[in-house]
Amino acid sequence: MPTDEEIQQILSDVSHAPYNYDPVGATDERIRVAPPDYRLTSYGTALGVGEAVFEVACANLARFGNYPPSFTRVVSQTDSIEEGTVFATLATHFGFASLHPCRVLRVIREEDPRRFGFALGTLPGHIGAGEERFQLTLDDGPEAGVHYDVTAISRPDGWIGRLGAPFFRMFQRRFELETLATMRSYCEEDVRARD
Repeated sequence: MPTDEEIQQILSDVSHAPYNYDPVGATDERIRVAPPDYRLTSYGTALGVGEAVFEVACANLARFGNYPPSFTRVVSQTDSIEEGTVFATLATHFGFASLHPCRVLRVIREEDPRRFGFALGTLPGHIGAGEERFQLTLDDGPEAGVHYDVTAISRPDGWIGRLGAPFFRMFQRRFELETLATMRSYCEEDVRARD
């Protein structure tokens, strides 16, 4: 398993590399059809109600807390998520580890304070190619619901990715289930702490 210092060197090596896919910016808008050769996934969950829940969710998302700790760990060049931040997900599976470099394409912190999130694009060395957007939304009204939504386009990349395509999809599905559970758990813990 690589050390954090080794991972930081890899991140430095790819920090100025182009993305390893073509439709950069595909998740800027609500997308309904994947670009050719890519798979579109879109999923989400309700996290709770109210501004306090929204703030807890935002704080955790801002530190890459949406990555499930059961099999992933994020190593980043910076402590905060900002446009251009280069980071890697270190995933452990079947007794070995794999490293997946990414760059933050944009941070969703618009004039509307009820939205927060970020989109990432994959870099060379990632087993997949594509883009993923993680977004939190706070509804209007006194019973304002908090939602966590993810949209991604992806395909396996390189010969290892294509050879391991079934495992690539299997771990994507695991991530989908666990990122939702991870974000819900932060908000549930906060609600219990306030009760």
